[in-house]
Amino acid sequence: MKVLVLNDYRLSTLPDPEWLGPGAEVGLVTDASCLDAGLIAMSELDLLRAARVRERVGVAGQDVAGATAFTDKVVMKRAPRA
Repeated sequence: MKVLVLNDYRLSTLPDPEWLGPGAEVGLVTDASCLDAGLIAMSELDLLRAARVRERVGVAGQDVAGATAFTDKVVMKRAPRA
C-alpha cells in the first residue's frame, strides 16, 4: 500500500511509519504512479491541497467541493441552504 501524508511538521515529530500499518511504503512522490491507496492531510490547512491531489491522481477521498465546504466558512454556511 502506498500512502501520501501531507505534513507541515518536522519529520522528527511524526510517529514511526509503522502507524500506517503492515506493508506501508514510505517514499517521495514524484508522479501519479507513486500513489495508489490513499492520501492523508495532517492539518486543516492541508485539506484543500490534499483534495486537489486526490482529484488529479484519481485517489478516493474528500473532493475539492467537500474540502472547500469544510475550510471556507462562507461556503460552509451556504451548504445547508442548498
